[in-house]
Amino acid sequence: MTLAAIAPKKRKQKNKPTKEDKFQTLWRRIEKQKKLNENRQEELDLFTQRIESDIGEPERKLVSIELVKIQKLIEFFSRKSLSQWQREELLHLIQTNFSLLDANPFSDPTATNSLKGEFYTQFEHWYPEEDDDVYDDLLLKTPKAKNASSEEDLFGNIGEQSAGIDDDPIIANKNAENEKIDDDDFERLFSEFTDYDEFDDKDRAEEEKIKKINKLLKRSSVNSMFRRIAKVLHPDKEQNEQKKDEKHQLMTSLIEARDKNDIPTIFAMYAKYVGEMPEDLAKEDIENINILLNYQLKQLKQDYDSAPYQDPKTAIFFDMFQAKTEKGILKNIRARKKDISGSIHASKRFLSRITSLSKLKPVLEEVYHQRCEAQFSYLDNEDWDFM
Repeated sequence: MTLAAIAPKKRKQKNKPTKEDKFQTLWRRIEKQKKLNENRQEELDLFTQRIESDIGEPERKLVSIELVKIQKLIEFFSRKSLSQWQREELLHLIQTNFSLLDANPFSDPTATNSLKGEFYTQFEHWYPEEDDDVYDDLLLKTPKAKNASSEEDLFGNIGEQSAGIDDDPIIANKNAENEKIDDDDFERLFSEFTDYDEFDDKDRAEEEKIKKINKLLKRSSVNSMFRRIAKVLHPDKEQNEQKKDEKHQLMTSLIEARDKNDIPTIFAMYAKYVGEMPEDLAKEDIENINILLNYQLKQLKQDYDSAPYQDPKTAIFFDMFQAKTEKGILKNIRARKKDISGSIHASKRFLSRITSLSKLKPVLEEVYHQRCEAQFSYLDNEDWDFM
């Protein structure tokens, strides 16, 4: 048997897609993505309504208990018999609970701000030397919604009081000598960090990309098509007022399409109001047009992905409950309901333990030691190569 007889057969190569083929493919993808984007907000609104319906009642019950707990802690904060460390620990406890309340989308801003105002009066009395900025950093600034937040950040267990002890005055004073950082070294590290701003670089890169896209648009056949459509649709050519208004709206849509580099819309309007698209016009600079279409498709996909994060509440619900399947969504909802039940039970138990100042003090000591243990556990796992 010869080598030719056993040689594998060559696979038939597929024809490489032409620029025109790429244009048609991109156009179809853009039209499909546009439809997805149009339905996106309605889908998100329905999803938000569903979550509110499923967990709204238990969430509001949890919020009401948190308000009661903070109110009780504020009452204790005014007591003169508290030692300095106890008052500092109570301050931290109130701060933590306000943060949890602020992060809950079912919280009542009016009730929360009323409590913050009440606490501000107490804070000014016991910390007259502190300026408003310090107090704002501690409490009053409501956190902004995050694009991607963990479940613990957004709906933390109200019974958990673990946090860092970096702001704890007792630990800070005790370890002050061990934690001093040379001022010159700090300034050097800070300047090196601020000299390079990656966000500015990204913004500049995006601006350059947009400039390049706009240059392509101006010198491409799309610009010629825009002018031809504008001549047909210009409202000043109409005597009839109704038709004039209609053409004014069409011109607005055409200008918006141009400003957004919406090539498919311009092509569709050309075919509808001017006539068959000339072959030479479409092929004149098809490569540049494909670049524009690619850019628009990318922008449409980004708009689709970012849609859930335009509203803080929707962003929280989407991150916590969205799943690929209905079964996954139901599982997430059940898990949240279980967490709420546990948090309500923990809060009620906490309130039952602090019915008087004498009962609060040992609780403050427990919380203090828990925070210390959590911090030291964190430090044990740190990388100390920089020392």
